[in-house]
Amino acid sequence: MFKIKIPVVGPIRAGKTAISNFLSDAGDSIGTEYIPTIGCRILEMEQDTKISNRREKVEIELWDCSGDLKYENCWTALSHDANGVVFVFNPYEVDHPKELNQWFTHFVQNSGIREECCLVIENKYETETASPNASKLGNLFDSIKKIKSNMEGESENFRNQFTDFVQSVAAFSKSKQDQEEKMILR
Repeated sequence: MFKIKIPVVGPIRAGKTAISNFLSDAGDSIGTEYIPTIGCRILEMEQDTKISNRREKVEIELWDCSGDLKYENCWTALSHDANGVVFVFNPYEVDHPKELNQWFTHFVQNSGIREECCLVIENKYETETASPNASKLGNLFDSIKKIKSNMEGESENFRNQFTDFVQSVAAFSKSKQDQEEKMILR
């Protein structure tokens, strides 16, 4: 079984825990009470995926990381050996797009994760009826795939988009691992 690690990062109150719970089938994903994550939670799940024209079972670790900047000194440990990154923000929070730049700098630029192994989730709750007031994401995110989450209304479509993302991260990671093994055998 092939294993991949995907930190789920972003500002506080973005919905990282709800999304992580939903994707890993770890119980209620949508709650009415906000409970901040302390440090990090690791959720494990499995997915059958196609890698190099073969069906393979992939074990996925979703690292649901606190958005509180008081844990910033832990980011190096959280990003260590990550295969991909999911960025989550709430478009109704004015500062979220700007704050994502800080997460991008550490989890992508400083960690060497390829942009193809990143995903941005714009998380909107059904209870939010006003127009989004957040500014556009910065140009750091121009080449990164973006999806909108609607776990209450279009949950299967959202889950399928995430499954596709996991498949691409797994395929890239497996290819990289195979190349490293070939280099060792030379």
